[in-house]
Formats: sequence, C-alpha cells, structure tokens
Amino acid sequence: MIIEKAIQQKQFKNHNEKVIVNLLYTHNYVSNHINGLLKTFDLSNEQYNILRILKGQSPEPATINTLIERMIHNSCNASRLVDKLYHKQLLERRVNATDRRQADVLISAKGEKLLIEIDKKLTPLMDKVVNLDKAEAAMLSDLLDAFRNINNK
Repeated sequence: MIIEKAIQQKQFKNHNEKVIVNLLYTHNYVSNHINGLLKTFDLSNEQYNILRILKGQSPEPATINTLIERMIHNSCNASRLVDKLYHKQLLERRVNATDRRQADVLISAKGEKLLIEIDKKLTPLMDKVVNLDKAEAAMLSDLLDAFRNINNK
C-alpha cells in the first residue's frame, strides 16, 4: 500500500517529507510485527537487541557502555535491561578485571538457546514483512545506509 493511501494524505510538500513520513510509518509497521513475536518470548525489542549484541561479542564480555554504544535504540537504561535479563538467567555478570566499578556482561547458555528459538520464528517473519526480493532488499539497505551517511556529515 502506498503511503498516501495508508495514512489518507493526498500529497506531501516535497519528496523529502514523503521519505520521512514513509520511514516513520514503515518503522512502526516493522516494530509492531517484531515486538509481537518477541512478546511471546517475554522479551522487549531492547532486551533482544542486548542479547544479539552479546551473542556477536561472545566469547568476549561487553560492558554496559559497550552495549549502549551498539544498541539500535541508544538507551541510558541499559543497566536496567541487563538486570532484567540477568534475573531471567539469559546473561551473566562479572566484575571487570581492570575496573571494579564496571560489570562485564556475557550471554548465558540459556540466552543463546533462546536466540536460536527466536530465530526459528523471526527469520520467516522478516521474510514476510520485508516482501522484497534479494536485489530489492540489498538496494533498499544500501539506500538507507546512504541516507544516514549524508545526514551524519
């Protein structure tokens, strides 16, 4: 469905406004699908993001600051998210060897198993939600990268 029809707007001031509205609308569309799936695993999108970061970092630990830097939604509540994941036994915390004020965080075996279970359902969901062939998906990803690079100069 084209954006004008989806939000019942006849026209936009210019193409840039249409791009921004379309990005925001699409973000909400994708988030609703992913959040719905993650809810069945008792996880928020942010908690899932932390588990994925830790899985990619494994076997090396990450600090809270590392997690904040790498999170999709840069969050100052990363400590609270880590606490929730720790209580669910999805990660481990250790005192940092060089700075006792810092905690080293690692994904647990239970957290890794949960990511495998989520992936079994998330991969087909993403294929359905994206609804593009490989070339179109690659082109869109490249365009989004270019969009952010221009805006970060």
